[in-house]
Amino acid sequence: QTWQSGSYRDVGPKQIVVVRDGTELRIAREEMLASTVDRPDDTPTLDSADFAFVDHFDASYVVLRHGAADVVARGAVKLHAAAAVAAAGRRVLDADVPELWRPWIGRGISIYNGGKVACRGQVVHLELMARVAPHFGTLEHWATIAKGDTAALAAVADDIWDMGQGGLALVGRVVPVGGASCSGGYWARADDRPAVVPLAEAGPDPLLQKRAQTAFRALRGWATVQKEFASAIELPRVERWDQYGEAVPLTIAFDVADGSERLLWLSVAAGDGCGDFRGDLSGLWRVRGVGAKATLQLLSDDLDPGRTAYPKVAVDLDGDGRAELIGHDAVLVPVGPTWRLGPHNEIPSLDCPC
Repeated sequence: QTWQSGSYRDVGPKQIVVVRDGTELRIAREEMLASTVDRPDDTPTLDSADFAFVDHFDASYVVLRHGAADVVARGAVKLHAAAAVAAAGRRVLDADVPELWRPWIGRGISIYNGGKVACRGQVVHLELMARVAPHFGTLEHWATIAKGDTAALAAVADDIWDMGQGGLALVGRVVPVGGASCSGGYWARADDRPAVVPLAEAGPDPLLQKRAQTAFRALRGWATVQKEFASAIELPRVERWDQYGEAVPLTIAFDVADGSERLLWLSVAAGDGCGDFRGDLSGLWRVRGVGAKATLQLLSDDLDPGRTAYPKVAVDLDGDGRAELIGHDAVLVPVGPTWRLGPHNEIPSLDCPC
């Protein structure tokens, strides 16, 4: 199987177990027997102390590194979650922690929900964690065999560990300080890093949104999707792909400095792709001035901006004077004159998208 989503890509042999259900055959389990993860060498990166994603299972875990198969983990596999996103991990003993990651043991961190601190905590140990979105038939199988049985739960943990090698990550288990809940937090920063202040989200501006939509439809990427739409959807149809079905433009703007300059992000997703047309495109602009005199400068790639990052907050994470745009599972990073898809917390999916 070759599977790809955005810039994440893995290749490997897959085993599918099929069971009879009355007169029909149903998939009971899908398992990647091995996986080779392919990541572009030029993907922008950030120091994990400046920024790291956070996953919540039986506890909160700060994701320090993706694709950490070279790290030694010992002992039995522990089940963290057997749900729509399943996770199982193995403890990395302190003696086996690579030197680069040793400062994380005992390190204080702040976990953020958007631009606000959801909780503060401490990393108590490191784990190798396998994460995967299982096939719905696999979830039903686990629910049938588990039911509190210790041996069955151990088997489920082993299943997740085997299936989730494509989503293997080095993580740190976080214990909140003072019993606070980290629920809702999706990114973290080490407390020994300089404090950061998020950019203020700009209020709605109908005129600016209209001009942004015009700029969006001038993108070469928009024209490419329009051609796909025209060939996939027969007449009669709406004129533009970004009007198809329930498509609605999503916009967010952040004020830079005194508000005379903004970062404006716009995206549209149309269709569901399940035997139907699917269009998904985003753009990022720098806006100078206000009202009818405002100018828009494109900051993302005109043809292929990468998969949509859905930014929620803008923060200068690395202190270079330019803000990174943080979403729940991806970050847009300034590189030269443009912004590109940077760190992303992507989990391999074995489920049917339709």
